[in-house]
Amino acid sequence: LNENNGQFDPTGGPLGIVLAPTHELAEQINDIARNICLPLGLNSFALTGGFSINDQALTLNHGYHIIVAT
Repeated sequence: LNENNGQFDPTGGPLGIVLAPTHELAEQINDIARNICLPLGLNSFALTGGFSINDQALTLNHGYHIIVAT
């Protein structure tokens, strides 16, 4: 969070990271996190295997508040 205005600074990293043992569980957790985060103006992203690591790394550069990963 930016100390001056309390806004999220995407270059500062996520506010929270949730680790899950499986891809399916990570997706389920991210669905719930998205529902909770949306009204608060936050966003979440599921970082899982089976997808291009380069594409996921580029997506993370957009700045996410919550990361759910395997």
